[in-house]
Amino acid sequence: MKNWDIENENVQLGKVCIITGANSGIGYETALALAKKNVLIIMACRDMSAMELAKNKILEIYPKAQIIT
Repeated sequence: MKNWDIENENVQLGKVCIITGANSGIGYETALALAKKNVLIIMACRDMSAMELAKNKILEIYPKAQIIT
């Protein structure tokens, strides 16, 4: 079986993901990867200021990313 890789996935328009802990670690990396694939991301984080910083970092890389905080 071939290993899965986000790069092999098609664009995911119309998909929605709620990501907990999306401001750091694996949550942030997941949000970043899904932003690249045009998924609507709902960031769920305890620290609102850290969430805004993470959102802004993602938007710098993918300006058209759809992110709800």
